[in-house]
Amino acid sequence: MVSIAPAAAAKLEKIPAALWRQAAILVGGGFLSRLTTSIVNIGLTPMGAGFGVSLDTMQWVATGYLLALAAAIPICSWAARRVGPTRLWFVSLTLFTVASVACALSATAGQLIAARVLLGLCGGLLVPVGQMLLGMAAGPGRMGRMMGTMGLVVVLAPAIGSTVGSALLAWQGWPWLFWINVPVGLAALLAGWRWLPRVEGGQVGPAGRLDLPGLVLMTLGLPLMTWGVVAIAQAGGFGAAAADGALLLGLALVAGFVLRARRMEAPLIRIGLLRERIFGSAGLILLCGGFTVYGAQIALPLYYLLVRHETVFMTGLLILPQDLGIALAMPLSGRLADRFGGGRLVVAGVILTVLGTVPLAFLGAHTSYLWLSAVLALRGFGMVLSGMPAMTAALASLPKERVPDGVPLLNILDRTGASIGAALAVALFGLFLPPGPAYPMGALAAFDATHAILALVAALPLLPALMLLRAERRG
Repeated sequence: MVSIAPAAAAKLEKIPAALWRQAAILVGGGFLSRLTTSIVNIGLTPMGAGFGVSLDTMQWVATGYLLALAAAIPICSWAARRVGPTRLWFVSLTLFTVASVACALSATAGQLIAARVLLGLCGGLLVPVGQMLLGMAAGPGRMGRMMGTMGLVVVLAPAIGSTVGSALLAWQGWPWLFWINVPVGLAALLAGWRWLPRVEGGQVGPAGRLDLPGLVLMTLGLPLMTWGVVAIAQAGGFGAAAADGALLLGLALVAGFVLRARRMEAPLIRIGLLRERIFGSAGLILLCGGFTVYGAQIALPLYYLLVRHETVFMTGLLILPQDLGIALAMPLSGRLADRFGGGRLVVAGVILTVLGTVPLAFLGAHTSYLWLSAVLALRGFGMVLSGMPAMTAALASLPKERVPDGVPLLNILDRTGASIGAALAVALFGLFLPPGPAYPMGALAAFDATHAILALVAALPLLPALMLLRAERRG
């Protein structure tokens, strides 16, 4: 294990221009993957009108992409070892660009949905493979700033997706929601061919035999969890048998994989990394942090929509201060993590997240939007400090050849926490929502009660954060 003990403030290692170039290229691929997650949502209605199908059918353009993103993660580590991380990145981005062309040229809704699934499978590899390459190139002393840079762009991409999508729809029409990926993808491919380091499969260890049963369990389990959460949120709570069943089955399949992996010498996802002090503590932080981050994404819009009767567009603008807090914290958290280690930052981040969540349990029907904006910015800042440094600490603690094992595992923990957190938020809101005609005030009571519990949930990462701090001090 690599020692990253932050006993004192360390002098920051200089980042050479070549590494910044590599970061810009890899971030470009991740940006495309995340941008196309949100940019298409605003075009579902005109797409449906053009194809002559219902909005329910067109929702699969968005849902199919999300499910494919989740399905791609489990094979990431094995594929990186089999063909090499650099080659896997090139193949993924090439197919992503080709799939974007297929989406733009689709003549039927079925063709578009199929092309979007291919787009999601490729996009699901771009972010973790980019993290692998960036983590191996940066090394422990520069890991935080590199991950902070990648995280900033990945977070901002969904935030600007709706705005960019609206402009493209007004300018040319829905096919340009996909054509926009082509020049960016080609530019990233050309730049990558020139400047990315060639990391071959042999440099990160042998791939070994593919664990097909494990792949089936995870490739089905993660998408089922994702779809279950999306469907439950769209239904406004539990009760739909298909959605509830998908979530439970997904969780059961993932649990089955964990039980199987514990008995295997070389599982598809090496969960044995969680037994290492720093990596295990950081992984637990990401799992618990997912409860708060993604639970808030489900619960927060309900206040503006149901209590304040704002439009969907206005609701997005009112939530923007949280995104601004996130954007501000991303590069800062990376720099501080490289200097002081992740443990101290995570403890501070958990405290700030709780402080930014508690006021949401005491909102009224006329609470000042200015006050709410300040609270959300604080909350967004805290969520980054409690998440990004944990991932940085986890990857920095691994030898270079084990980074491909760590990246997908951390992504899976984050996604599992997201599924549980989103389902928890929906369940709590439905539980506290009183029956009767006074819906706005009932929604306010349910929102406040939900966030009272979410404030307690936000404190859950504090214990593993203290464990991480202790592990870092021990080295």
